[in-house]
Amino acid sequence: MVLAETKKGKILGDYMIFLKRIWNVIVGRATTLAEAIENPEDQLRLFVSTLDSEMSKLRMAVVIAVAEEKKLKKKSKACWFKRRTGKKRRLRLSI
Repeated sequence: MVLAETKKGKILGDYMIFLKRIWNVIVGRATTLAEAIENPEDQLRLFVSTLDSEMSKLRMAVVIAVAEEKKLKKKSKACWFKRRTGKKRRLRLSI
């Protein structure tokens, strides 16, 4: 019984090694094929254009955040003035 289990394990191990070798050959061929097809200049150009679009989105988000912060600061100063003096202060919000 113990002998049969070790043979079975050995046989499965051999199959696994064989399948792993086949898998490595397939992956290696696919990688070689992909490298032959790809053009580094096109990839770099695509990466730069993607980076530029992300930067423009980020700049717009920063501009909006700064404008919101300024608006909130003005509003908080007006509320502080009203609490301290009891008078309403006219708010001028510009966007």
